[in-house]
Amino acid sequence: MHSPEDEVYIEDLSPTHQRCVRLRSRIYSASSAFQRIEVVDTYDYGRALILDGTIQATERDTFIYHEVLVHPPLLMQDQPVEVLVIGGGDGGILVELLKHSSVRRAVVVEVDGMVVDASREYLQGICGEAWDDPRTELHIGDGRKYIEESRERFDTIILDLTDPIGPSTSLYTREAYGHLSERLTDTGVVVTHTGGWFHHPKVSGSIVATLRSVFRHVAVFPVHVPSYGMEIAFAYASPAVDTGSFPSEPFAARYAALSASAELRYVTGDFVRRIAFQPALMQEYLRTCDRVSTDAEPLEFTDYYPWG
Repeated sequence: MHSPEDEVYIEDLSPTHQRCVRLRSRIYSASSAFQRIEVVDTYDYGRALILDGTIQATERDTFIYHEVLVHPPLLMQDQPVEVLVIGGGDGGILVELLKHSSVRRAVVVEVDGMVVDASREYLQGICGEAWDDPRTELHIGDGRKYIEESRERFDTIILDLTDPIGPSTSLYTREAYGHLSERLTDTGVVVTHTGGWFHHPKVSGSIVATLRSVFRHVAVFPVHVPSYGMEIAFAYASPAVDTGSFPSEPFAARYAALSASAELRYVTGDFVRRIAFQPALMQEYLRTCDRVSTDAEPLEFTDYYPWG
C-alpha cells in the first residue's frame, strides 16, 4: 500500500488528457544549461528519468523503447561495426547496442553531461555498466554540430532524442537528416522515434514527412510504451535498405544468433513482418500531416502543445 504522504507526478499528454504516477520518493533534481533533470522512484515503474517534466526512461519498461530503437536496424544489416547514437544520455540504448558482438565502436554524442552523470549515479537499473564498456566512446556536445563536422560513416545511426520542442529541435529538420544520410554507409539505417502519433499527429506526421523528403525508404511502426502512457511511433529510414519490406529470413537468422547469447524481451525474430503493418488511422494521419520541418521553419512548441 502507498502512503498518503506519497507525491504524485502529473504529466500532460494532450489538451484534455493527463496522467499521474505515484512516487515513492524523489531521488535527484537539478537544472542544467539545457533542461530540468529529475530522477524519481515510482511504485509502478521503479526509478525513472524525467527531463523537463516528461518521463524519458524507467527501470521496468526501458527495454521496450530501447530494443525497438536498436535491434531492428542492426539486424537489417550484416555485421554492423560502427554505430552513432545522438542523445541516449540514460545509457539504455548502449545496453542493447552492446549486445551485438559485431559492434566494435559505439559513439554517443549527448548534449547534456549532467544526464550522463545522473545515469551513472542513480540509474544503474537502466544503464548497467554500459558507460564503462571499452567499445563506448562518449562525446559531450551538440549532436547537430557533430554530424555537420564529422566525416566518419556509420552502419547505424540511432536518434534517442527528447521531443522536438527543446534542445533536440535542430535534429528533426530536413537539413539535419541530410547530414545524417551523409554519415551513413551504403547500407546504413537511421532510426528515430516520432512521438505519440495519436496524441500529437501533426508532430509525428511531420517527422515522417521530413524523413521521406531525404530518405528513399522510410518504415513507421507503433509501439505502446506503458510509462509514456501512449503509443509511440518509430521510423526506420535508409537510402538503400528497404526497411518496410525487409526479407524475413536473414532477419530471423540474425535474431536467432543474437538471442542465443543475449536476452531480448520485446523484439522477436518476425519483427520485420510487423513493421509492414500500420493501423488504418495511423496511415491516414501520416498521409494528411505532411509538413516538412526545416531549419528556417522547424516544428514549434504550439505544434506539440497547442494549449501551451
